[in-house]
Amino acid sequence: MILPLAIMRSRIFAISDVHTDYAENLAYVRRLSKQTNFKDDTLICAGDVTDSLDTLRETLQCFTAAFGTVFFTPGNHDLWIHEKDAAKNSLDKFFDQLLACDKLGVITHPVRFPGVCSVVPLFSWYTTEFVDGDIESWIRGFDTFCKWPAFLRDDG
Repeated sequence: MILPLAIMRSRIFAISDVHTDYAENLAYVRRLSKQTNFKDDTLICAGDVTDSLDTLRETLQCFTAAFGTVFFTPGNHDLWIHEKDAAKNSLDKFFDQLLACDKLGVITHPVRFPGVCSVVPLFSWYTTEFVDGDIESWIRGFDTFCKWPAFLRDDG
């Protein structure tokens, strides 16, 4: 198959855990937004960006400034809830993030690049149901800032 020249030249990058809550990481992303050599490329951002919706918006704006196509799927860190949050639980925060992505032109749904590949963002979180031993208590402690509505919790 002969691919269009633009597709042949484009690349797909994948990153995660950029944690732009840290000033150094956000500064790096801001510098990245000024790059022009990624305009034909795709970026997959696989979560753990920030627990702040405003910082997430800024980070994604920087990514869309640098890359031609940007995908996002949240990680556990992105769904942490703090008293300052407008969202009262992680599910509401998740929907707020999807709305922000939609407004910024960031893709959160599957896309097929014909003849090349498909990108399929998945929304999932781990469960301790199938874990034996000490790791279960570690995982529970790891996500103490995720607050799920009662109908999604084991105790709901």
